[in-house]
Amino acid sequence: MPEHERTAMHPYQLLLVDDDPGMIQLMGRTLAGLGRLRFATSGQQALRQMRELPPDLVLLDGEMPGLTGFQVCEQMKVDPDLAGIPVIFVTGHSDNVHELRGLELGAVDFIAKPISEPLLVARVKTQLRIKRLTDELRDVARTDALTELANRRSFDERLEREWRRAQRDATPISLLLVDVDHFKRYNDHYGHPAGDGCLHAVAQALRTATLRPADCVARYGGEEFALLLPNTARSGAASVAQRVIQQVASLSLPHESSATAPWVTVSVGVASFDADSTSWTEAGLGSRHAAMSQRTRSELVKAADRRCTPPSPRGARRPGRSTSTTSRRRSAPARSAPRRSFCRRRARNDASGRTPHGGHARPDRRRPALGCGDDVADPSQPQRGPAALRRPRAAGDHRDRAARAHVRPRPARPARCGGRRRRHGHPPRPVRAYVASRDIDREFPGARGFGVIWRVPAESEAAFVDAARRDEWPSFAVKQLTPHGGERKVITFIEPIERNRQAVGLDVASEARRNEAAETSVRTGQATLTAPITLVQASGQKQRAFLLMLPIFRRGLPLETATERQAAVIGWSYAPLLIDEVLTGLDGQAGHYELALRDTAGGEDGGSFLASGLQLPSAARHPRSTLTFDIHGRTWEAALTASPIFMASLQQASPLSVGVGALGLSLLLASLAFLLAQGAARSQRERLEKARRAAIVEGSEDAIIGATLQGVVTEWNGGAERLFGYPRPRPSAAQWSACCCHPNGCTRTPSCSRPSPAASAWRPSTPCGGTGTATPSRCR
Repeated sequence: MPEHERTAMHPYQLLLVDDDPGMIQLMGRTLAGLGRLRFATSGQQALRQMRELPPDLVLLDGEMPGLTGFQVCEQMKVDPDLAGIPVIFVTGHSDNVHELRGLELGAVDFIAKPISEPLLVARVKTQLRIKRLTDELRDVARTDALTELANRRSFDERLEREWRRAQRDATPISLLLVDVDHFKRYNDHYGHPAGDGCLHAVAQALRTATLRPADCVARYGGEEFALLLPNTARSGAASVAQRVIQQVASLSLPHESSATAPWVTVSVGVASFDADSTSWTEAGLGSRHAAMSQRTRSELVKAADRRCTPPSPRGARRPGRSTSTTSRRRSAPARSAPRRSFCRRRARNDASGRTPHGGHARPDRRRPALGCGDDVADPSQPQRGPAALRRPRAAGDHRDRAARAHVRPRPARPARCGGRRRRHGHPPRPVRAYVASRDIDREFPGARGFGVIWRVPAESEAAFVDAARRDEWPSFAVKQLTPHGGERKVITFIEPIERNRQAVGLDVASEARRNEAAETSVRTGQATLTAPITLVQASGQKQRAFLLMLPIFRRGLPLETATERQAAVIGWSYAPLLIDEVLTGLDGQAGHYELALRDTAGGEDGGSFLASGLQLPSAARHPRSTLTFDIHGRTWEAALTASPIFMASLQQASPLSVGVGALGLSLLLASLAFLLAQGAARSQRERLEKARRAAIVEGSEDAIIGATLQGVVTEWNGGAERLFGYPRPRPSAAQWSACCCHPNGCTRTPSCSRPSPAASAWRPSTPCGGTGTATPSRCR
């Protein structure tokens, strides 16, 4: 990708780390056009920001209070997630000892203070260019060129990381191995170019079958693919496997040489590591931590591979398939028309709970339950209902009906679960499968899970507990934080159960803040937050969580008024939210500003539930800004106070420079106003002077005539009118350009067309300008 496209589409992330705000301001101004800049004033803050969002380049001061820059670089290089980030040391030490130390720790460059701005820009651009090329090379090395999926190397690294995370967090992990059936025959029949197209199409189908960004789809080798599902239990993996089957079946790629079907099919092997998985408990391991300490990630791959054996040729039989850990699936398009009536009859029998032979279909206790509605076929177990339907067999297929297990893709139908489970609020297993299929930590940051709160009358508590114990919780009990005799609101389900086991059975009505939010949500019919509370599953964090509650109403009842909603409510869906994770990032950069959030709903001060931890001295405080807003039924107050470091990072001008600039601008405006006033006064004086002169000319007894240099008459006052006898309209230039003098004062030139009316009384005298006596009235 060209440099300008890389900067426009995905700007570089630069992290500037220095304890001197002035140096941060200088580097920030110099590097402002190279990408998005972030700042840190301590080593601990820099490491926290890098783990939250890894930057493309770090400019690091070598000497800082507390954790020095050299120690920060050392910790970065031992962290696999941070080791690839280039580091440039910007320090005041120019000796070779410090430069050698930084380069030995893994730094890519060393710049001594005082820095040269052009040199800093050039070196940063060079390292960013190297980083971009390195990332592109890494992507090429970890991507399969044919399928555009992750290759085997990338998959092994991802599996190693996710396995360690599962060990650390005690979370489930699942693996799916997908094998294209009889792919060698496909290549032999259609050719290798067609085989490449088939693998690419299957790869894209697998990509669409995964819904979470955390899932990994890779080409494992040849015609084999691997799907790694972190934080996914067996039921969630079963749902993903079914989607894989349906996506590949929807391709309808012809495969005439297949011994299984005239279309491309896949085998899916599923292996899950979970405390609730029967296979692991059979090994005599009592706890998940003990199981994970003795199991390795290679066993997870082997378990999935055992269940991903290619299908047998027609009439053959493959012995020795283990069913302790995985489930075998097969994809196949829909049947032909002659089988539809039989399929519908079988579907009706299954919906009524009966087999085609009239008997009741009872669950098989020998295999782990995968949840209501799971379309999974296990070749070692008897099949019932639509999952048992096979395609039409060719000759010889009757000799081994258990040799293959094909699942006819069909539209998903509603899960059939026992009435007792629905009656007492325990959700069906497809709900569990859906929750398990989501990456809660990534898609819903801060949410510990999703659960259901059931409304239970006090007199029905004993029956409710008995039903729950018979259903799936042998030790189920209603727990109250404060004893009360009113209606119970009991948490009956929450997933993932591993992180919320203590919350099951809690009566939220026994605590005021939880109960208030539940009642408010019913009155308003909207999702409602509780005031800050302490979760029973995270009791170490005092008042560091919320519950987001949404009422569940019975169908078919009116919900217009609060009374109608109160009568129709049967429970609540809810999510526990951790404040530190939901509001992560609001605390900002340490030392830059102080942020405090308070809950003030109903005029009650619930106390501050979020603070940046920065305690600014009173003398250093800047003006405080306060904002009040409503969020899901609560009223929050946010108070923000900036520190001197934050104000310096804004690159604002000093008060002195602002004052001098304001004074200069004021003087300039005053001068401009004075000049405008002077000009207006001068114009007024000129107008008055012109008016005075015009009045003098008009009232004069003398004949005053104005003419241009060419002799064209332009002015003619009343005296001229009386003297020459002509009215106000000015004479033309042809008439008066040559005879503008009184006969007594000048000699009329021949160019005058006619004499003046008084010419007979005039006597010629000395021409104008002569030595004769001037007449009183002369041309002017």
